Amino acid sequence: MKRCCFLVFLVFIAGCVSYRTPPSLVAGKSTTPPELVDSFVPPAVWSGTRLPIFVEASDPDGDLAGFRVEVTQAGGNMFENYFVPLKRDGHLMVKGCISLDIPNLIDPEYLTISIQAVDNSGHRSMVKVHRVTVGFGRISANKIPEKWTEARKNCIGHIFFEFERQHDGEDDFKIYR
Repeated sequence: MKRCCFLVFLVFIAGCVSYRTPPSLVAGKSTTPPELVDSFVPPAVWSGTRLPIFVEASDPDGDLAGFRVEVTQAGGNMFENYFVPLKRDGHLMVKGCISLDIPNLIDPEYLTISIQAVDNSGHRSMVKVHRVTVGFGRISANKIPEKWTEARKNCIGHIFFEFERQHDGEDDFKIYR
């Protein structure tokens, strides 16, 4: 009986433990992290619109996998980490746009967007941080630099961030411009 219980326990433990070889030890895997060459996020955006997050990244090993994006809403405990994968593997360089829907909000909100490029081995680039004011009223028109005109056509992905709401029914609130 003891031997049977011991064997069942041993099999159970063996099934729960997994071993993964670190990416740097796997033959053919990259050893060089990607580089986030440049990024741009408009510093202010209207409530009820879509926020473009422009990114440009390169990877000398050619295994760029996507972007890690953290969105933080000031004044609350609202933050989310997202991985936005590229549509296919094996990129040396990519330039494109990630979008984020901004709901109709009554009060101005402040976001922090942190971006990193990630490769298939899990290496990450340095973080680039952007701050964004979301509101209505006197937000000046933000011009997207000409450098990012073509990047707007390459949609890498979309982020669904759950905003913390100050008031009930903010989504029903219509903004007339």
